[in-house]
Amino acid sequence: MKYLFTVVFILDSLVCFLIDFVSGTLSKPVLTYDNQPFVGERIKFTCYSRYIGAPSNLSQNIGYKFNYNYRHSMDSFLEITHSEKGKHVSCQAFNEIGELSPISNVITLDPYYGPEDIKTLPAGVVYDVTEGETVSLICSAKCYPGCIYVWKYNTDIFRQYRTGSILTIQHVNRSHAGEYRCRADHINDPQRFQRIDRIINVQCRPAKQVTVLKGEIFTKLNKKEVVDISVVSDVGPNITWINGTGYTWESTMVMNSLKYNYMSFLMAENLSDFGTYGVQICNNNCCKIEFIQLKQMINPDGFRLLNYIVPITGIAAGIFILILVTSLLCNRKRHVSHRNIKLAPNVEYKRKPRCPSVEADEPFYENKNTLKVNDHSVEQQPSYENYEQLTDDKNYHNEGEYANLRQK
Repeated sequence: MKYLFTVVFILDSLVCFLIDFVSGTLSKPVLTYDNQPFVGERIKFTCYSRYIGAPSNLSQNIGYKFNYNYRHSMDSFLEITHSEKGKHVSCQAFNEIGELSPISNVITLDPYYGPEDIKTLPAGVVYDVTEGETVSLICSAKCYPGCIYVWKYNTDIFRQYRTGSILTIQHVNRSHAGEYRCRADHINDPQRFQRIDRIINVQCRPAKQVTVLKGEIFTKLNKKEVVDISVVSDVGPNITWINGTGYTWESTMVMNSLKYNYMSFLMAENLSDFGTYGVQICNNNCCKIEFIQLKQMINPDGFRLLNYIVPITGIAAGIFILILVTSLLCNRKRHVSHRNIKLAPNVEYKRKPRCPSVEADEPFYENKNTLKVNDHSVEQQPSYENYEQLTDDKNYHNEGEYANLRQK
């Protein structure tokens, strides 16, 4: 019996020792992740702790929980988004009796991302560029911590053309036309990339300036006229007549490396040769057209005759207007004179019967004092056949009365 109590005491002490050892010796966990976190991926965390000085089989009973920015979870993985940037992750170990270890090291999330939203500036799919100009395209994408840009150009296949986000081509020519591709590779993972294709359309450059010294030429039949054209162009242009003239263009002088002078001729052998003539100025298959008017000169004798006709016509028009105004004024005066005639009280205005003579329209006056008695005319007062007799008699009496007054 004595030995039995001794064995029980020893076993109980050992259990108490082991329990005390397990509850106090969990090490501080170490938190790690499997790879660099990228936005859009799932990252797996690993938390590791152990018993200090305990048998290795005791570590199998250790559990772990994770703290994702103050959010507790038993899951060891996390979906990474842009919003996860700056969040803190830590973990703790616990044993079968619920005791916790110290908090592990803290990981601050700084996920990588990109390339995203790749684009080029200026915007657009096709870029029209004129020969001789400089073209610049900027390729950009959202990348963290950064991207490497490579421009490729199509010959038969895409080949590396330029590196860098900016593509610059100076003095563009026809050989630069085609499709260009920008590829953005993540600086930490070349397998992560985006690309975008753009087309550069190179348009020919016509002559910068064309000056026709005489755009209108007045000439006569069978007279040869000189035509001069000055052209400012990057390269020597080719000039031809669109209409068949029988004349060619000759270069007369090159003022500098960009300006060229040309001369040709025009002549009208028939009236149908007068009209518009086109001149085509081509530079690297890019052409401009200018027009020259060949007009017939009017006979100078015709100009002199016109100089005489115009003044004569003007004088005739003036005389006609003067006659018309005079006629209207005279007609008005005649009507006014008829209205202003004052007749004697015994004289009645009548119009004579119409007759072919000029005096048919003149009015005549008849004495109203003539009375008809027994079909005979009896004059109560002196009668007057017309207005003239009335006037003469009145003047006569007035003179007699004036004479009597003087005698008195």
